[in-house]
Order: sequence, then C-alpha cells, then structure tokens
Amino acid sequence: MLKIKECPYCHSKDGYYQKITYSGNGIYRYGFINDIGEQESIENGDMYDYLSSKSSKYYYCLNCNKRLGLVEKEKR
Repeated sequence: MLKIKECPYCHSKDGYYQKITYSGNGIYRYGFINDIGEQESIENGDMYDYLSSKSSKYYYCLNCNKRLGLVEKEKR
C-alpha cells in the first residue's frame, strides 16, 4: 500500500491500481429455456477458479497512469 495522499505527477486524489494479467481457460454456463420461455440461471461463481494470475510489481495512478511505487512482495 502506498502512503501518499495524491499522485505526485497529476495531483489526482482518485486512487491507484495494480495491473494483473490473467491466463488460462474458464467456462460460463447457460441454462436451458424453461416452460415459461425464460432462460434458467446457473451459478457461475467458479468461472475464474482455473485461471492463473500474475500481478505487476508497480502501482499506477488511476488518472495519469504513471508509476507510483513498488508493490510489497507479499502482494505480487
């Protein structure tokens, strides 16, 4: 976590982000049409469970996208 109140470049107070790259395959389930013509809903909460992720080692400003600092090793 950065201990700054604003971006030192653009002075935005909107916040910052960490880039994350995802790879792999997931599935999205669809239900069949029921008796009244509506599509049944199916739980898809696990659709991302089989993806791999790699986090950036930098934080970036939400407004100007400039690097603001290093992410702590335990959060990469």
